[in-house]
Amino acid sequence: MIASLYAGISGLSANATAMTVIGDNIANVNTTAFKGNRSHFANILSTSLGGQSATGNVGRGVEFWGVNAQWTQGSIENSSSATDLAINGKGFFIVQDGTGSDFYTRAGNFQFDKNGYLVNPDGMQLQGYQIDSAGNLGAIASVYIPGER
Repeated sequence: MIASLYAGISGLSANATAMTVIGDNIANVNTTAFKGNRSHFANILSTSLGGQSATGNVGRGVEFWGVNAQWTQGSIENSSSATDLAINGKGFFIVQDGTGSDFYTRAGNFQFDKNGYLVNPDGMQLQGYQIDSAGNLGAIASVYIPGER
């Protein structure tokens, strides 16, 4: 009887953790570029009664196995800002902070700073490939448009 109580308690515990993941998904439903998570569970098998057959296994319940991000494409919303960008499909925007560290985001709400660089709301500069007049791809650098502010 104790084993059956443990199995029930393990199910309740795993479900409580899953509810936390669901709550996080709901709380961030309107967060720009948020990717939801999905909970995974596993059976706990601990004892084999008698022989080695699968029917002889006694379960001990369930355990929370982990969380996986859902990388499905979200909806693309229209914007009145000419500097708002979106990625349709796989990929990330590269943004760089003041120390030269790169970060990756799918949030495309950019604007020009006072120096003409395209930046996100945290002031990180959008990075892009330089292309010369012949169409040759160059190095990655901050996106700068002269005269834009």
